[in-house]
Amino acid sequence: MSQKKHRQPPHFYQAYLHQDRAEVILIILWYTDHEQSTVQGLNFLIDANPPWNGAVKDIIVYPSCSPEQALELFIKPWRDRLHLLKEIGAVEAKKEVTEALLCNMGARIALPGALIAQRNPFRRYVLSLPDAPNARPFTIDDFDLLSTSGDAPETLRELEQSGGRMMRLPDGQEVLVMGKSEWAEELWGAETEENWNLDVWEDAWDDDPA
Repeated sequence: MSQKKHRQPPHFYQAYLHQDRAEVILIILWYTDHEQSTVQGLNFLIDANPPWNGAVKDIIVYPSCSPEQALELFIKPWRDRLHLLKEIGAVEAKKEVTEALLCNMGARIALPGALIAQRNPFRRYVLSLPDAPNARPFTIDDFDLLSTSGDAPETLRELEQSGGRMMRLPDGQEVLVMGKSEWAEELWGAETEENWNLDVWEDAWDDDPA
């Protein structure tokens, strides 16, 4: 019997994934109009190290622009830096983000404030994507629960910046790392937090990509 294939929903534009032993970058872009002339998106930072253990740590909100501008402004910089950034389909994209959010529930870590503010676009454009076979459910009620309960990820990130962060080594051992780790500096550049800050992307947005 042939396996049923999922058709991409009409509002889905593209999604991209980068994964290493420490972090996952997941970018989901969607059309906002029937003419498919405008897209928006979210970029999820998922941390595999304690205390996150696969939970969503932070997000970037990508503003409305043309599909061509989105690829130039939002995808090309990551692809230039992360050569293993790969394009994925709607089903895999939803699976990755919902599995991460279920990890937020398991780790008792609330949603980032920036994601809470995107509740309606997330519900309309991300939760509506097709589920993978045997996928564990994640509903808008779960989203709302995580919006009001759990440790604030902003506080956890501040603690990592001031007191060091835990890293899980390939052998499973967990160690405390003070300052920037070598892999983070290589991946994000000298200013790790700045490279993840939305202000940087707003500055880029002001530049004409042409």
